[in-house]
Amino acid sequence: MGAIELLMLDLDGTLVDTLSANYAADCRIIRDLGGAVPSLDEYRSNPYRGNWDDFYAFFGVRDHVSALSRFYREVDHENLVMIPHVDRTIREISALPMGMIVISMTKDKGKIKRKLRSSGLHSFFPDESLVAVASTKSPAFIALARERGIPPKKMLYVGDTARDVEDSRTAGVKIAVVANQYSFNPVEMLRASCPDYFLERFEDLKYVLRGA
Repeated sequence: MGAIELLMLDLDGTLVDTLSANYAADCRIIRDLGGAVPSLDEYRSNPYRGNWDDFYAFFGVRDHVSALSRFYREVDHENLVMIPHVDRTIREISALPMGMIVISMTKDKGKIKRKLRSSGLHSFFPDESLVAVASTKSPAFIALARERGIPPKKMLYVGDTARDVEDSRTAGVKIAVVANQYSFNPVEMLRASCPDYFLERFEDLKYVLRGA
């Protein structure tokens, strides 16, 4: 594929294990707002993650505004754990001649910083390497390509959802998905999304990059 010039990393479910905390908070909220509390497999299989109106409606919750407001107040992201071997892998690939940033779906870059600090990953990512996006990530990919003068095909995003694949395809950037017990979409759903690279472990990313 040619050498990657910009590596873009998702945060939740890719670098940091937030699935269990998010699931616990959403189950309480969905129950309290009259929805059908999902199993973990059902929760991970929701195809509307990021489109919160449809996401909560999928479980029978009509008031997504109240649901999302409660989620941000109640979810516990204070004691997060990095996904195994992420720090070691980032340390290894940091030696490669490319830029590296974190792109996460949140309105507040401060939340990205707090999650990285809570999980012990903050030392790898200075403030200028953090990008917060409110909804779809494809506009951020396109803007980064323009600002940095990098062809989209020389950019690689690493995520954990089928929507990450869709957003990457829209922007013309390469996409690798990490599909395991930490990812927000299940393995079979990610495989069906047909990413450029399908990784069972985050540490497999170093082989993709070294082969570029």
